[in-house]
Amino acid sequence: MPSFTLQAATLATLPELYALNPDAVENARLLKTLRGKIERGEAHLSNTLILRTARGVEGTVFFGPAPHPYVFPDLRTDAPAEAITAFLRTLRRKLQGTSERQLVLDSARADVSTEAVLSAGWALDDSQVVYETDLRAFTWRGSPIRRYARWTPDGRTYRPR
Repeated sequence: MPSFTLQAATLATLPELYALNPDAVENARLLKTLRGKIERGEAHLSNTLILRTARGVEGTVFFGPAPHPYVFPDLRTDAPAEAITAFLRTLRRKLQGTSERQLVLDSARADVSTEAVLSAGWALDDSQVVYETDLRAFTWRGSPIRRYARWTPDGRTYRPR
């Protein structure tokens, strides 16, 4: 018997879709937006999937209507391997009837093994390109902003002493 459950969100469990995001303010905003879309009929609870174990929520995904081809799941990296594979397999089955859906695994949101993804039936598309960008602000000598603030590697701004 599996030690995990896979099911679509309900109105009562809707906040669990954002359980893996540590930003409470962002979660509240996203939840309010999603509830509004559900009320207007623009989104459906059947387009969600939540992976739970005894620890709680291990993975979530919301996929919009068919014109949006990319699906970005959120998964805990330490979730059981068989649960991750089952989650990705169920997601694949739900999306089979739609046109050209692609699973995008962002390492900040779902750092899972390639084996789990391939064994769930997804095919690796090696024509995709991955870009890694450092978005921290930098100041150069002579920059007027340098007189007012110092930028640190953690992105916080400090005023000069």
